[in-house]
Amino acid sequence: MKLGPGIRKLLQRPAGARAVEREVDAELAFHVETRIDVLVSRGLTREAADQQARREFGDLRAARAELAAIDRGRLGRERRADWRDGLIQDVRFALRALARRPSFLAITSLTLALGIGANAAMFSVVDAALLKPLPYADPDRLVSVWPTGAMMPGIFVQVRDGTRTMDPIAGYSGGSAVSMSGAFEPARVVQAEATSRFFDVLGVRAALGRTFRGGEDQPGRDRIAVLGNALWQQQFGSDPGIVGRTITVERRPFRVVGVMPERFSMPDAGVQLWIPWSVSANSFRDQHFVSSVARLKPGVSMVQAEEELNRVARDLAAEYPSSNRDWSVSLG
Repeated sequence: MKLGPGIRKLLQRPAGARAVEREVDAELAFHVETRIDVLVSRGLTREAADQQARREFGDLRAARAELAAIDRGRLGRERRADWRDGLIQDVRFALRALARRPSFLAITSLTLALGIGANAAMFSVVDAALLKPLPYADPDRLVSVWPTGAMMPGIFVQVRDGTRTMDPIAGYSGGSAVSMSGAFEPARVVQAEATSRFFDVLGVRAALGRTFRGGEDQPGRDRIAVLGNALWQQQFGSDPGIVGRTITVERRPFRVVGVMPERFSMPDAGVQLWIPWSVSANSFRDQHFVSSVARLKPGVSMVQAEEELNRVARDLAAEYPSSNRDWSVSLG
């Protein structure tokens, strides 16, 4: 069926979908009635003229569907064009307004920068803490040991040696800034001290060289160092020959034995240098408090490990009531 000029004009007029449908129906009905009148004037009955006119015009429902599809396409193009034109006008208006008020422009730019930066930082934290797996072997078996009181080196040694439900407990200190030389140029770096089983308990191997070995936290064997990956890249140019070289930390020489993988930064995000920590069972008056981490042995629950640690804590309280009274341990 060919569309009459009236229907084509309707499709060219901007109107809502329902309004177009009503006008299309009216236009179709008008053409059908006009054809019926012509046929009646030629001698056909009204009923015969109606049937012939509908045969000539074909399926009116199909015609309506075709017209509706054409109109939907037109309306879609018009809406996209309107949206694009409106966006361009809004952007131009905003730029003119900001140009007239440079101080407001600066504040707006700063606000956007802070917002984007905060979101990027938050995503980095979530990505590192939740989305990416921890860079440790079997992290579900790793636990932190939290005493109710300060865990001094002497107490740490007795707790470490008195438990059988966990692999040897490793001790470490928080990061502290130290002076280092022996690289491209002297630098201030964040250093942590750790007992010899620290890396073994975490289940992390060096990316280059090795980590601490058993007994290397004892005096005379403790002048070794493990570098963080970023420190190795920035201060040593990613030189694989760094293993075996000597660096100076706080005026003391240390032989580099390894470089850690990129994502490793335990215990703090900024730590990039690890040296062994010599602890003694007699160091009860030492004011350097020990943080500790352990790995549950297979088949051991946290409840079982806590019960054993608290038995050790009660023995210590009985042996040293002045310093360990009401002392207990929990795991986290």
